[in-house]
Amino acid sequence: HPTTLLAMSRAELRTVKESVGRSRTESTYHNLSHSDRILREFVEDKRLLDIPISTITEELFEEYRFFLKKRGLKGITINNYLCWLSRLMFRALNQRIIRCNPFEHARYEEKEKKIRFLQKSDVAKLMSMTMNDREAEQARLIFIFSCFTGLAIADMETLQYGHIQTTADGRKYIRKERQKTKVEFIVPLHQIAEAIILH
Repeated sequence: HPTTLLAMSRAELRTVKESVGRSRTESTYHNLSHSDRILREFVEDKRLLDIPISTITEELFEEYRFFLKKRGLKGITINNYLCWLSRLMFRALNQRIIRCNPFEHARYEEKEKKIRFLQKSDVAKLMSMTMNDREAEQARLIFIFSCFTGLAIADMETLQYGHIQTTADGRKYIRKERQKTKVEFIVPLHQIAEAIILH
């Protein structure tokens, strides 16, 4: 069994190549070849020929991540290369070269979240639709209700008629504690939200 990082990478890549056409595709092999090449460049950058697997700590994971970030790669690409490094540690673990995975608590790059806000036209489109499926229709109504009340799913699940109260001038509102924070909130009950309750 290989006992150094790059030798292990070569052996794992060979295993993948042998299974192309059966359980692996050519493109998978191509992508993993790239992971192997980048790992070699990282070891060269450290001015080393190879790294004994038994000496590897979580610090190497962080060094590799920093090396990849310096290249200006996207989070998802960095994670793909880090996954290959972790995979080699799992192989070493299975072959009893190491007793525990040094990267067990290592953190990967967080995915960049792109938040898209709903436009009025999106809500209007949703309101004009009707679903044939009963569950889908219920989900549509719940979503519209949350748009007009600002209630989270957890708050809607525990909503009862007793939470709906009326002001002196006859306007309805929801008075309830947030499930997550237990802080009380008061929300005016929009007529569309009220119509959904009566639905």
